[in-house]
Amino acid sequence: YGALAQFLPIPPWVREGFWALLMVVLFTLWRHLGYGVLVASARLKAIPKTLLEAAYVDGAGPLEAFRYVVLPLMRPAVAFLLVVGTILSLQSYAAVFLLTRGGPYGATRVLGYYLYEAGFENFRLGYAAAITVVLLVLTLLVLLVLLFLFFLHLLYFGPSLLLILL
Repeated sequence: YGALAQFLPIPPWVREGFWALLMVVLFTLWRHLGYGVLVASARLKAIPKTLLEAAYVDGAGPLEAFRYVVLPLMRPAVAFLLVVGTILSLQSYAAVFLLTRGGPYGATRVLGYYLYEAGFENFRLGYAAAITVVLLVLTLLVLLVLLFLFFLHLLYFGPSLLLILL
């Protein structure tokens, strides 16, 4: 795109699919990092200091207190972030649209961008509506699996875990 561009090397994320997809993933992670930090820090501040003090009185060191007190109490925040991250990753569109427009040779064409292409570039609105239904069903299936795994964990540890989570 000019005289200077002829002398500069082409970055690998413009011409190779793997690097383009890696850039989209890094962009998406960076975009949602603040929300994850906010949720995790809010949950960390909600952990009662008396539990940590009791663990130290019982002879636990810093690593044991973190493993047996802090990590189990962080489980609801991690589960929430996992669900929200799954929904956002299945419905991703903005990063692909802004960075690669489907990428080199379609390497970054995710389902959300494919939906956009079908509906608004190719004007196949019925097909785009069908893709939307498939995206909805896929999102619900993934969330059902996550919910099943969470309740399986709840059944394993018993109802006392439910009291800790609230």
